[in-house]
Parts: sequence; C-alpha cells; structure tokens
Amino acid sequence: MRVGYTATFSLEIISVIVSGNFDLEKLITSCSGLLCKAARALKGRHQAYDAELQQIMGH
Repeated sequence: MRVGYTATFSLEIISVIVSGNFDLEKLITSCSGLLCKAARALKGRHQAYDAELQQIMGH
C-alpha cells in the first residue's frame, strides 16, 4: 500500500515543499518492534486460517 505525503517548511523569506510516497506495508514489516511483529502476524493470518479450515474439513 503506497502512502503519499506533502510537507511545507516556511522560514521567514523562503518556503520549501517536500513531497513523495512510501510503501506502508514494507515500512511496518521491515522493523523488529512489537507493532511490526503484530503486522507480520496479521499478514500471514489468512494462510493460517485457510490451513486450519482445510485441517478441520479433513483435506
């Protein structure tokens, strides 16, 4: 998921505008903190859920 941003810095006489975008999913899943671990677990939860359903259904 790409997220765009724009920032404006005004210093008395001049103004600087910076804009860009970044991949939010890569940002979250590339770190090692608790939030990042939770994001990685969420990303894989669909496969785990499907595997559990297949096991329950006997496939």
